[in-house]
Amino acid sequence: MFDRLNEMNKEQLLTIKDWYITVFSFMGDGAFCPGISDYINAHVAFMESFFENKILKGNKTALRGLKMALNDVIDSCRSLSPVDRKRLNDILRDKFGYDLNDADKKRTKKIEAIVTRGKLRSDTEYYLAKEWIDHLLWSGEAGDVEKAQELDMLLCEYEQKVAEKMEKANKRRKKERADD
Repeated sequence: MFDRLNEMNKEQLLTIKDWYITVFSFMGDGAFCPGISDYINAHVAFMESFFENKILKGNKTALRGLKMALNDVIDSCRSLSPVDRKRLNDILRDKFGYDLNDADKKRTKKIEAIVTRGKLRSDTEYYLAKEWIDHLLWSGEAGDVEKAQELDMLLCEYEQKVAEKMEKANKRRKKERADD
């Protein structure tokens, strides 16, 4: 669905924007969540500007942020009741041809690839795994606790690797300052 943001063309990015705003607007629908329409409107305006000024201009950091934001929105839809989830899926399927179930299948494949590989390679994978742990623990299905523990170990290893890199970078900066 939204796998390779860096290689997408403008039309695909506009579809992602529309998909994101459709889901977010549904989540903030006055009937579904009363009292937050002003927040939703402000957020939608921000996302419109974000797409125009950052994403569509090829800002790679913004693209990574977009991927994380999409994961967050999809993850937040897990809290929907089955009736609301079906209603949102119907809207998405009619408008775009795919829905949250398709996104879950893609995320499951990504998580399986991470577990098979035995390591996280990026911050995006880190946050995806972190969200998936929450999903596993919330779902309470057989074997999910073990899967969550396995992912948690990968998170710990990644955090340690990042901390080591930061420590090396700090030492290098201190040395450069001392040399100046």
